[in-house]
Amino acid sequence: MSRFGTALVAAATALSLTLPLSTAPALAGGYRMPETSSEVRDDDYYYQDWALKKFQNGEVSPALLGWAATHSPNDAAALGSSVKNDYVNDYKFGTTFDILWGTSVAVILLGGLYTWAKDAHIIPS
Repeated sequence: MSRFGTALVAAATALSLTLPLSTAPALAGGYRMPETSSEVRDDDYYYQDWALKKFQNGEVSPALLGWAATHSPNDAAALGSSVKNDYVNDYKFGTTFDILWGTSVAVILLGGLYTWAKDAHIIPS
């Protein structure tokens, strides 16, 4: 990979890491809000209740709804970490999915633009 391509990947990574981390206070009743998505267990009652309420209230990103309409429920396990991140940061259900999807599309487009510019000899080899 050339320096330009490496710079594109580094820029996309840096942008994805600039998201604010949650500093939510502990909730009453002895429940401690997880600080990272890796601390959220699948059987956590508060996590499941949060996800159900967000879905019922329509607080779901359109991209996530579109993805869910074309995939089976078994494929939802792939979304686990992004939904857990939404829970920890109290984002709208599917926000992390949108960020990952948008970053992926941007990297693909920038890579295509780079390849075109390289083939058109706009960027020296």
